[in-house]
Amino acid sequence: MLNNPTDITVEEWHPDHTRWSELLALVTELNQMDWLNFTAEWHHSSHVLVAQRASEILGFLRFVIQAIGPARIASFRSC
Repeated sequence: MLNNPTDITVEEWHPDHTRWSELLALVTELNQMDWLNFTAEWHHSSHVLVAQRASEILGFLRFVIQAIGPARIASFRSC
């Protein structure tokens, strides 16, 4: 249980982040590497948010941006 949730920060990390290898170790430990690495041609972009307290990684969230529906795909790709 967190005693003080205000000391938690959330940042977007990219593969060139200095602590990316630490995140990969956690992702591997949690058996989530397939989800972190999955890509599809319809993904416009991928983002990884990392929650941390001081130097401790508490968790991560990866999300992708993609168009929804056939009409949206065509217009989204033209952006």
